[in-house]
Amino acid sequence: MPSMSDPPVPIEVSYKPSVQIAKLPASASIEQAIEILDRDGGLILTDFATPEQLDQIECDTAPHREADKPSRTTIVWGMVGKSATMAALCEHPLLAKICKHILTDSGEKSMEDASLTYNFEPLLSISASLRIGPGMVRQRLHRDDVLHLVDHSKPYSLNNSSQLGCLIAACETKQENGATMFVPGSHRWGANRKPKLEEISFAGTQSSFVFIASAHGSFFCC
Repeated sequence: MPSMSDPPVPIEVSYKPSVQIAKLPASASIEQAIEILDRDGGLILTDFATPEQLDQIECDTAPHREADKPSRTTIVWGMVGKSATMAALCEHPLLAKICKHILTDSGEKSMEDASLTYNFEPLLSISASLRIGPGMVRQRLHRDDVLHLVDHSKPYSLNNSSQLGCLIAACETKQENGATMFVPGSHRWGANRKPKLEEISFAGTQSSFVFIASAHGSFFCC
């Protein structure tokens, strides 16, 4: 069996996905977005950011970025603290509604002779800018909720999701230049179901879109 230090099997350039990732305009309703996330585990919101916003984020990021290097991904952490434009996009009305709908945890707990009502709203834990250098090998398909030790042998429920991943494209993305890979419907799989390369779709489109995934541990990789 290959080790994690071995490069993953490359995707043939001739490969064409049999299933496309569902798309909605960023002006869509919360009901439309939740329906697709529940069904597929991910979706693309088009026209999420303006070209001017993307240019401003690039300007805000440039002083903190290392020089691009072949076969390497450069990362700038803490983007909401470095770019007010990025922070504003994180509060996009539809994105905020999606996060609140899926990740808010409410209920009641007993404490001796009294009860405690709680309402925990979503928390932004990571904001980063990634630039993939030419020649960089792809990641292996994985579930980000492995960090939370989510048990996928239990029945699926969208509202039991531990996190939500959101990727904003600052340039045109496609299979040839490293577009995010995603397996629609994999969030509903059990713990032992592994993805097959022929099940992969690519989040390929023009810039200014946002790809939302990993609602309940979908298989994907950047």
